[in-house]
Amino acid sequence: MKKDSFIIYKSFYEPIKTLNNEQLGRLFRAIFKYQINGDTNVDDDIRIAFEFFKNQFRVDDDKYQKIVERNRQNGSKGGRPKKSDEKQKNPMGLKKPKKADNDNDNVNDNDNVNDNKKENNKKKKYFENEELNDLFIEFLDLRKKLKAVNSERAINNLLNILNKYDDETKVEMINQSITNSWKSVYEIKKNKKKNAMDEIDEIFSRIGD
Repeated sequence: MKKDSFIIYKSFYEPIKTLNNEQLGRLFRAIFKYQINGDTNVDDDIRIAFEFFKNQFRVDDDKYQKIVERNRQNGSKGGRPKKSDEKQKNPMGLKKPKKADNDNDNVNDNDNVNDNKKENNKKKKYFENEELNDLFIEFLDLRKKLKAVNSERAINNLLNILNKYDDETKVEMINQSITNSWKSVYEIKKNKKKNAMDEIDEIFSRIGD
């Protein structure tokens, strides 16, 4: 599965900060050509900077393909096996707590209850498809790392967007957001952009020519 986008990191500025505007124009045109058709023909004066970008793109592409392959394998297995009713009712396999004999027992029992609540909160049920549900929880964890607030309203907005599509498309949308470190989910654009190279040439027509 090919990606519709690629990431340019802030750290990329270091190897290109000494290039002039004309060189920058040729460099970014070369980057887009590489992303669209794999073209690696670049001028010698921008080759070092281009190779730096290309190596990072390969790392990102490998990471993306591993995610796609993992989801493909999970899908071929029909998702994770369903848990038995007994395990669903008692996921931790805990025995019913005995009546406390003293204050220390009461404290321990309360701790167990709180731990169970925390565990249940981590494994919320957003989708019936367990693979999709796990992937969505992984996406919510990413949002936390990106300083996004997973409020009830925010989560409902995400679910409203995803529920417009079938499960396969939902997985693709969530994977797209995880790969690109996005805080929201967006529609998968399956149709190819026509005249992509013409559009790139138009963008950089005033730079580097």
